Formats: sequence, C-alpha cells, structure tokens
Amino acid sequence: MSATPSEGSRPSRKLKVRTGCITCKIRKVKCDEEKPYCKRCTDTGRKCDGYAVQPERKTVKSATPPDRAVVPLTQKRPSLTTTSASNRAVRRLAPAKLIVDAAFLSPAVSGEESPWIEFFSMRTGPALSNVLSHSFWSFDLPQLSASEPAIRHALIALSSAHARFEAGAANNQIVQNAIDPNFVLRHYNEAIKQLKIHLSRDPGSLDIAMLCCLLFISLECIYGNRILVIDHLQNGLNMLRSSLVQDGGKEASSNTIAKSIRQEVRPLFHRLDSQTTLMGFSGSSLFYHMDKLLTLSVPRSFDSFEHAKSSLDLLVASSLGFIRSIHDGKHAEAGSVSLTGRTLQIHLLSEFSIWKNSMANFVKSCNTLTEDDYKIEKSLRMQHTASFIWLARCTELEESGFDAYLPEFASIVKWSRALITPSSEPREPCLHTRLAALSVTNVPRFSLNMEYIPPLYLVAIKCRDPITRREAISILEETNGREGLWDARLHAKVARRLLEVEEASVLIFEGAKSVYMEPGPMMRMIADGEAKVPQKPLECFRVHDMDIRDISEGIRGVCNITWRTYPNGLLKEKAEWTEVLHF
Repeated sequence: MSATPSEGSRPSRKLKVRTGCITCKIRKVKCDEEKPYCKRCTDTGRKCDGYAVQPERKTVKSATPPDRAVVPLTQKRPSLTTTSASNRAVRRLAPAKLIVDAAFLSPAVSGEESPWIEFFSMRTGPALSNVLSHSFWSFDLPQLSASEPAIRHALIALSSAHARFEAGAANNQIVQNAIDPNFVLRHYNEAIKQLKIHLSRDPGSLDIAMLCCLLFISLECIYGNRILVIDHLQNGLNMLRSSLVQDGGKEASSNTIAKSIRQEVRPLFHRLDSQTTLMGFSGSSLFYHMDKLLTLSVPRSFDSFEHAKSSLDLLVASSLGFIRSIHDGKHAEAGSVSLTGRTLQIHLLSEFSIWKNSMANFVKSCNTLTEDDYKIEKSLRMQHTASFIWLARCTELEESGFDAYLPEFASIVKWSRALITPSSEPREPCLHTRLAALSVTNVPRFSLNMEYIPPLYLVAIKCRDPITRREAISILEETNGREGLWDARLHAKVARRLLEVEEASVLIFEGAKSVYMEPGPMMRMIADGEAKVPQKPLECFRVHDMDIRDISEGIRGVCNITWRTYPNGLLKEKAEWTEVLHF
C-alpha cells in the first residue's frame, strides 16, 4: 500500500491522473510519463501499454504549427530533445519539431515496432532525404506508415537494419548484437506480402509501390547486395515510367500524400540512376536524352538552396550520362571523340560555369546564413567541382591533365573534412535502451544520396599530390560509411592499393630494390628500409583505368580489380592485370 504524504490528505485526489500511460491509469497510480514506456511500469516488471492520444485542450496553445498538426506530438520527449544543446545537435539530421513520437501514431503500431518508427524519424529518414527535405521523411512518412501496412513494415525493416549498420560501422558490438537480423527479415517479407495485397486491390496505384521499392533499395544498399539493388531500381524505374505516362493522361492528383511521394521519391530514383551510371552500370536513359543535352539550360539565378540543388542534380545526371557514352565509345570517330561529342562537352562545361556563378550570386544575396546553410553550400560545391573535373577530362587519355586541378582537389578534401566533423555538443541517449549507444550527434554512416564518397574517391585516384590524396583516403577510412552503392571502406582500399602501385613503380624506377607501403594512416612508402616521398609519377607510371568487378554480396567481402597502365606510352600496347582485393 502506498504511503501518503500526510494523514489528512485524500489519496483519491492525489492518484487521479489524466496524461499517464494506459497501464498506470488502470492501476490508478501516478505515472512518471516517461516516453516511450514509463519507468513506473518497467521498473516493477510490468508491461507498459503506452499512452492514449489526448484531446487538445482549448486553454493550452498548441506547440505544433497548424499545417503540421495532423498527428499529435509529445510535449515532453526526454529521449530525444531535453535540452537546448541537444536541439542544436539533431538539427542537421532532422528539425526537432518534425520528429514523431511513434507511441502517439496509432494503436496499429505495437510496442515492439514503435521505437523503430521513431528511429526512422530521427536517423533513417534524413539519410534518405537530402538536407533540404526532412519534413516528408521525418514526419509525413512515419505518419503514413500507421495506415499503410506495406510502408510500415518496410520502414521498420529499414530502420532496424540501418541502426545495426550504424552500430557495426561504429564498432559498437553491444547494440549491433541486440538487433536480431531475423527481425529485419520478418518485416521485410511482411512488407512484400502487404504490398502484393495493396496492388491486388488497386493495380493502378503506383505511388505506394514506388515508395516501398525505394525503401527496399535502401535496405539492400545497407546490406551491400548490389544485384538486388539494381533489380529493385529497374522495377522502380519501370513503375516511374508508367507513373509519368499516367500523369500525362489525367489531371494532377489533389491528394497531399500522393503529391509528397511524387515530389520526394522521383528525384531519388533520378539520383540512384546517376549513381549506377557513375559506377559503370548501364543507365536507364529515363533522365538522359542525348538529343536534349544541347537545350539543357541552368537558371541564371537561384531563389533557394533547394532550387540550386535540383538544378545541379539534373546537370550532374546529364553529364554522367554523357561521360558514360564517351566511355562506351558512342561518340568515337576515327579513334577520337566526334565533333558532336566535343560540342556537347563544351556546352555542359559552360552550364557548370553558369551554375557556379548563380550559386555565388545567391549566397551573396543572402543576408544571413546559418551553420547548416554553409554545410549545404559546401556539399553542393563539392559535388559540382567533382562532376566538373570528371566531365572536363572524360575525352582525354592523358592522366597528367588532372594535375591542373590540384587546387580543386584540395578544396574537395577541405569541404569533406568540414562536413564529416562531428559536433562537440554533449551526447544524448537515443530512442530505446537497445540504441542508447547510438548518439544523435554521431556522423551519419549511411545515406542514399551521393555526397562526399564519390568526390573523395576521385581525389584519391586522380590527384597525384601525395598529401592531398592521402588525406582523401584517410577520410574515407575514418568515416567507414556508405552512400547508396558507394562503400567508403571498399573505395578507400582500392585507392590505397592504387597509390601503392603508382608510387612503388616510381621508387623502383629510381633504383630501389624493395618497396612496400607502411600500414596505418600515414601510408608512408618504405624503400630499402627507409621512408621516402616519391616524386609526382610520370605518365608511364600512372594507372589510367581500373574496373571493380565481382564484388561479393554483403557488407564485407572481396572483389576483383583490373588495372590498366601504359608503361611504353599512350600509343603503345597497354599493360593489364587483375588482383583480388579484400575489404
């Protein structure tokens, strides 16, 4: 029996609660209102049934803006944002006001599932979106999952797999082992089952199917299953084609959710198509039309970072499609690039210059820029610079031409370092006891978008300044992250081996008998027992091209690397060999 504060008090009035958890209300005891499960229940071994949705009181002003008040948000979220410092810490991942407390979503969401929906809102959603569109991924999509079983199960499978990947990348075995892979697989299979039911009821409804397809792609990217990623991507692109045809034959839908799905999901398929093109897979040509390249025009001014990013995405996708066509010889003419190919290249390069000027003018026109704005600007400039260099050199065979871009390579490394530097804010525990070691201030290890890994990889394999390229490799190794199909550890391993091949060739040419690279972050070359810094390699010692093939499915494994050099000159026969690389 509970002790009373004083003999004269009335216990019935003291124990009456309005906002406590369901279990404490039934027991008629005072609830401590801890979210998502109260300690009064869990500390006594009882199962906490969560919290009922409370009607909004007229005498209390809502903390949620009218246009965001579809799902009630918690007024007290100690597990997410209890201090102003933690509010600043999570801002880059998702604005705190958009984070959904899954316990308030729907009775359809079980206690086992709710932490993963909240984790999706906090971490996984921002990893899928770009830095400018957190609202849909952190708020609208978790809300939609309460009424769409296919999306809910796909979302839970993805967020739990993402948490396991983040824990593994951070070498946190306790959290990684606490997440059962069978839990992920069960929800993945259930999502596929529910999606089939959804399509059987409404075969023409493609928005939900495309969204589920994107979540499946993200899950397979986390697991490193490249074949399944390509299969899902092709299915998604086919659905997107059908969706575009449907849009052309009827009026635009007034459904807000449908509009949001199309606005957010279609650009991601666009970027994924660009990723596969850059990695050597055949592009879908859905977004790349050779006959339209000459009419591509970048805006002469931007009104927002979102405007600048969408313009850059289209320009990069078109340029990558063109680069791929050059690599496949579609613009070859008598052993060289055709006049049409040169014309297209010049036009695209001029559009990159226009984008750079428009971006500079937009930044100057802004009265104030936040820290997040500066990070967005660095991210966009990094992608712009890397794509510009790829485009400028795609028609040239000489590797020495990349030496003209050493300042640009140094800038990419500097911007990357600024973007991945973790916050020094105090750390707050995350959503659930199983995830307590995954702090919201950690640098995200997974993203569906290309951001820093491809640009850093370009620096690592094409920049022959020994300090700059080592810094690029070092950052890739430190982050141990993944952007879609781009695995930082794999590409760092390839770049480290390329560095060793080129610099060892130079040292042997200079007379060394025994050469090897010292393990560790310094990557020093040891020649005949002494550390040496090789000169910039001549053309004959440089690796001109390499193919990464037969990558084992899964997070870690092996692959085959085929290297190509021209030791006797560009007009002579090339040297080619294949190695097995463990990563």
